[in-house]
Amino acid sequence: MSETSGPSGPSHTGRHRAAAYRLVDHGLVTTGFTVTPSEDGRWIELSGTCPGCEVRVSYAWTYAATRHPSMRPRPASPAGARELATAFCECGHAHPERPAGAWGQGCGAFWQVEVP
Repeated sequence: MSETSGPSGPSHTGRHRAAAYRLVDHGLVTTGFTVTPSEDGRWIELSGTCPGCEVRVSYAWTYAATRHPSMRPRPASPAGARELATAFCECGHAHPERPAGAWGQGCGAFWQVEVP
């Protein structure tokens, strides 16, 4: 019996712009990201460039925790509806003006991408 490995944590590579920390919603990003579902359909991998600090990022999301048989499935989305995932910068760089206790390890940018 084969097993599909689970998603890994965020990773980053390449160029990085040392922008000051700013909590900014960049909205729906429609270009520059790829969304790849796992073979078993339990998670997706998102890869692209952070719109805040321009570092190449890669994330994995699981769709849901294991469901108990008594839980009802999520209702189907209406025809033509888009499902969005929110990504946030996890570049790991020390951005200037980062407030103490700020969540995450990035520049403060977050954005949405369409998922299959």
